[in-house]
Amino acid sequence: MMTRLQLPLALGYAITIYRSQCMTYPKLVVDLSGKYWKPDMFYTILSRTRHITDIIILAYDRKSFKVSREGLQEIERLQRLEKEHPIKIDDYLSEKTCILDSNFSSDSCFTDIKNIDETFNDNSYYSIRTRCKTNENVVNKQIDMFHDGMTPEGVIICKRQERLFCGRHALRALLQNIDIFDDTYLISVGEQLATDELFVRENAHGFRHVYFNVANGHYNINVIHQALREKSHIELIQLYRITETSTLCHRLILNNIFVIQALFLQKNEHYFCVRRFDCTLNYFFIIDSLKPNNHETIKRDQIHNYIKYLQENESSVFVPVCSNIAQMENISSDLIFALIHPLPTCLADQVPLAVNNQTNFIFE
Repeated sequence: MMTRLQLPLALGYAITIYRSQCMTYPKLVVDLSGKYWKPDMFYTILSRTRHITDIIILAYDRKSFKVSREGLQEIERLQRLEKEHPIKIDDYLSEKTCILDSNFSSDSCFTDIKNIDETFNDNSYYSIRTRCKTNENVVNKQIDMFHDGMTPEGVIICKRQERLFCGRHALRALLQNIDIFDDTYLISVGEQLATDELFVRENAHGFRHVYFNVANGHYNINVIHQALREKSHIELIQLYRITETSTLCHRLILNNIFVIQALFLQKNEHYFCVRRFDCTLNYFFIIDSLKPNNHETIKRDQIHNYIKYLQENESSVFVPVCSNIAQMENISSDLIFALIHPLPTCLADQVPLAVNNQTNFIFE
């Protein structure tokens, strides 16, 4: 099965520049208002010029060309990423890997981090004005949408669980998608894992119930891991004290703990998640199917305290990462953001969410 990994535009240029030099052009004019234009044609364009500056783009202003809503959203997302994390093409072409923060030692833990100079930008609270023209899939009618801040409960996907069916709800809440991870699929994953156990254990009779329980809806954490790998190419990395055998991926996560996208949490037999959204970057939202109408918040600079609190209360803490990047032997510094931001864009990323002191999580 072939998979695709979404990479920054400049990296796409670095990858494709060598492919077809015999078919490149001194200058290439791209008309984004063309009838047959699709956003994923960028990589084709990149392979047809010798220098990225040779590409001339017409009608780049989104107000002056017709494109699908998905295309507009992708352009906005890439513009935000480029603004927050400027890309240097030379970094992609070098073999240099990321240098870890000297604060980390073989016996340190992310809860012991000191003297971290984190500056948080309050400008993340901005209003989105989306101007689009819609007639089915093409733009015709002008609509102005202005959001000053919506209640999290009105935007964030979270359904109340029945019995112990929190696994399904936590997965859907993590990806903000209610159309995936149904129980039929999760049970099939559990059955496959149980079958695999039969090949490595001589007496695995009755091992099936360890992975899932049809009666109460509970799924083993291994089912959660496998479902995310298969459906979303996401790996869950558990946070623990750093040792000499800690992987590069684990160290990178701890070194960038304040800018991770989400946490997946397990307390006893209950699963829930914590996630940030693009228009409310300074807050993590607790998304719990036991409390679907009340999303408590954690300030970004308090996330390490929250993780420490969870671990002291016998909870397992996992960070979702891009599995394709996590498997690399060397991870470039410019891939760290993509590593710890594997979740797809959702509706809650597109509107500022209203937060106040009353929503703050209270450490008890």
